[in-house]
Amino acid sequence: MKQESAFSQLLSHIDSEIFLKNKSEKLVDVNRVYIEFLIKEGIEAPTPDSYHLLSKLKEHYGNKLQVNQESKKQGIYLSLEHNAIKNDIQNVALFLRRKIWKLRESKLQNPISVEAIRDGQCSSIPAELSEFYRILYTGSKDEGNQRVERYVKSSAEDDIYKTTRGEVKPSKHMLLGMGLKSITGSRKVQEIVNHFGHCIGYHTAEEFETQIAAKIVEKRKVLPDGLEERRGLSTISAWDNYDESMYHDTQGICIQNEPTSAAIMSEAVSSIMSTAVPTKKRSLELPNNEFEPVRKKPKISRFSFARKTKRKPANYKTAIERDVAWTISCKTDKQTPMWSGWNSTITKDDLPAQKIGYLANIGAPPTRHDVINETLKRNVTLAQE
Repeated sequence: MKQESAFSQLLSHIDSEIFLKNKSEKLVDVNRVYIEFLIKEGIEAPTPDSYHLLSKLKEHYGNKLQVNQESKKQGIYLSLEHNAIKNDIQNVALFLRRKIWKLRESKLQNPISVEAIRDGQCSSIPAELSEFYRILYTGSKDEGNQRVERYVKSSAEDDIYKTTRGEVKPSKHMLLGMGLKSITGSRKVQEIVNHFGHCIGYHTAEEFETQIAAKIVEKRKVLPDGLEERRGLSTISAWDNYDESMYHDTQGICIQNEPTSAAIMSEAVSSIMSTAVPTKKRSLELPNNEFEPVRKKPKISRFSFARKTKRKPANYKTAIERDVAWTISCKTDKQTPMWSGWNSTITKDDLPAQKIGYLANIGAPPTRHDVINETLKRNVTLAQE
């Protein structure tokens, strides 16, 4: 009875340490544990034979127990039989597949928006899938560092995209596909990456670009996306000549102060337009953007720009003192930065942070009268918005 009780305890040890944890142990170590259980049961100086114990274990577990012996020196190892492991792998794979398959219930916004591309079609990855990859990469289900979590998210989103055959599009595949098309402009490169299941296809990216462009055209607003429509918020615009090869365009930027208090911040202008019509077109028909010609010759007026007073600014003395201090610093310390960098280290800037947005390009040089007239009209519209 005592031997049977000790053997029963040994079986529990094998189930928990070898089978459940999917580990392997030497036969001599298992025999040593058996001896400890025998002593615990009151049997004095037990000397069980390892091979006799092995035959008892084979009789109990049958084909479930795998016996490996690479060499006599290394000894005999006991582990879970591979077929049992294969069954566990199959069960885990089918379980994760069911979790991924449920993500098809989330539909992609149509027409697409920039926010939808950024967030992806599935708002969250199944926790079981992330846990699987954490254990695979680190041996632990606890969250790792940024690199590990980046690998986990990338692999999990690859599984989602491939398992659903591209029906569910995670953020990685949408952003990478749009980025490849924008950066390389190569259909062949994107098709190669898409065939490996790492991003959306070239035609899908074209459809998304067309839908976003259609929203921008339909919006017909001068204020760039990301800047706020708010009264009293300092906003300025600037236009300049943009030379590219033989073409001369007029490019404008819009600079806006960021609100200093969260209570007065309004939501940024969203690129989502509810009136946009879903489409699968991959080309965009632009409206007629020809601006009104200026037929009258502008009149030249003269005015006097002479300063009435020659009063020095309030910080004139401080500026002179800083110039002298910077000059002395350059002579005594060769590591002194240039004038602007040196001043930035000792100056407290109380000015608010600013956002910069790019205005719609004008496909003509800024020296033309009709282009000047158009920029003035857009500035007026920008002030009204």
